[in-house]
Amino acid sequence: MNFKRIKQIITYLLLSILLLGCSVKSITATTKNKNDIKEYDYIIKINIDAPKEKVWSIITDFKNYSKWNTVLKMENNVHLELGKKFDVTIFKDDGSIADSFQAIAVSKNKYKSFSASQTILSKSFFKATHYFVIEEISKEKVIFI
Repeated sequence: MNFKRIKQIITYLLLSILLLGCSVKSITATTKNKNDIKEYDYIIKINIDAPKEKVWSIITDFKNYSKWNTVLKMENNVHLELGKKFDVTIFKDDGSIADSFQAIAVSKNKYKSFSASQTILSKSFFKATHYFVIEEISKEKVIFI
């Protein structure tokens, strides 16, 4: 995957989250170079006027993504089981498939975070880990990262 493709995926994710009625507070992209390996970190922070339990139930309910998300579909890991692979499909505006891949759930901390990784060919060629973090501001407001 190239930089443009990764940026497009992040944009799709942002658009899908905005469907929840959120407001974007900051978008940051940084480039790091560790041991001569290029790494890209993309951080998107969004304030959501909802309790952490509601946000958690929506972002981990892969089965019902199609009810609110026309850009991203995640299937085959209904309970977000760690170590289990699931299918991810990203759609273009016209409904055609932009990309599809398998990811594996690697961490889960209820109401706080989960992460999933994907690899292409091998970990040495391309590996991406996606973190979904909920930071509680108050009982009725969170920052989703």
